[in-house]
Amino acid sequence: MPDELLIGMLRLGLPISRHEVSMVLTVAGRKSGMPRSTPITPMYVDGKRFVVNGYPGADWVRNVRAADEATLTAGRRCERVRMVELTPDPTNARDWRAACPCSASTRSRSVAAMSNSERIRPPWWLKYVNKVMIGLQKLGVGFGGKGPAVLTVRGRKTGKPRTTPVTPMTVEGKRYIVAGLPGSDWAANARAAGAATLHVGRHAEPVRMVEMSAEEARPLLRAFPVEVPSGVGFIKNAGLVTGPNPDEFEALAGRLAVFRLDPVIA
Repeated sequence: MPDELLIGMLRLGLPISRHEVSMVLTVAGRKSGMPRSTPITPMYVDGKRFVVNGYPGADWVRNVRAADEATLTAGRRCERVRMVELTPDPTNARDWRAACPCSASTRSRSVAAMSNSERIRPPWWLKYVNKVMIGLQKLGVGFGGKGPAVLTVRGRKTGKPRTTPVTPMTVEGKRYIVAGLPGSDWAANARAAGAATLHVGRHAEPVRMVEMSAEEARPLLRAFPVEVPSGVGFIKNAGLVTGPNPDEFEALAGRLAVFRLDPVIA
């Protein structure tokens, strides 16, 4: 899973970014009592540290509310901290929303209320995890038939090859890829190019990218949480669904791009 890879890198003290001090937050789970970890990037304001929730309804936030205390890990150094949730100032709500996109006013937003044209910005850590996954694929490391692969497609603006990890699923003998976020760059590139190369380990296969209509995508999105359970958490953390509910995934038709991978016949 992406979070597990990132947490492992941070615990080893590996540098993730020159511009961000990334850490791991560990808190007791509100239901299991077991330690739960998530990567975070604290910010410093007036000498105090703050953490902003990147997505509405994140599990780690609910765990923090219940526990009040957590452990902050940076490399090999651990520190116990108290977690104090801030509430928006009604007299300054506009400024609060600008600084913290996931304040109480946005957490209460329902999935149905989100605009179909809304583009959700990918989490900051995704590009680093993608680089790790792409590097492993280039080394010939395979992840099995249902594991991630690497899709290479020509950029719609630059014309240069762009790569991204994907997890194809097979439904009725045909392969499909579902975008994890609305407005994904790779989906826009695939839409413009109509063709791509799928890499699994050292094997490369040219494919045609055929985008499904909203109606065609509905049954495929219903199948997604069963066929690609590892992708449910990412979409849930983005606030698009509350869990592996087929009805909620089906409702994303027209928002999440779905492509069929057709083999190129020479």
